[in-house]
Parts: sequence; C-alpha cells; structure tokens
Amino acid sequence: SRRRRGADAVDLYVVALDADADRPGDAMAALGAIPLSPGLHLVRSDLSQSRLYHLVKRETGTAMLFVGRLAGNPKFMGMAPGSLAALRSWGADGADPGQDAMPGILRGRRG
Repeated sequence: SRRRRGADAVDLYVVALDADADRPGDAMAALGAIPLSPGLHLVRSDLSQSRLYHLVKRETGTAMLFVGRLAGNPKFMGMAPGSLAALRSWGADGADPGQDAMPGILRGRRG
C-alpha cells in the first residue's frame, strides 16, 4: 500500500548493497548512514523508499541493492564499532524528525 508522507516524515531504512560497488562509502556517508558491516547500512531519510532506492542505486553504481523501511530500531550485535551508539543518538525510533535527515551534498535532490 502506498503511504502518504507528511512534511516532517522521517523513516529508518536498512540498505544492503554490493560492498564492491564503485562509490558506496562516499554516497552512504553523504546520506548520514550508519555502517553496520561492509555493504550494510542504516539510513534515516525523509525520502520515500522508492526515491531512496533510486538515489542509492544512482550514486553508488551497485549491482546488488536492498532498501527496506523499518518500523522501529533493529536489534543487533557484532556490527561495526560505534554503530549501536550512533543509532541510539538518533532517538528512540531512529527517525527523529528534529534531526537533519538529508545532510551534506544530497540535500535538495528529490526529483
């Protein structure tokens, strides 16, 4: 079902991509992603799932991509050092609308 997004809607996504893609690190860093392991990231964004998918696809040049919206914070262990602390800093549901959801160079790219 298609969900209507409000002006302040910020969602938490898991993004899995080919760790050997051309530019995954730079593109994911520009999104403010939390790296969990090579090719696995958490992203919060005010973009729709489809727009985030196409943005990551275009910016990374990946051959493999998965983008899934999460209903809340995931449970995990053994991931990249600092990843759990970074997620906690985003707030209780990882989608704190008081935080900038599109930091850096990707601001305004919503077309």
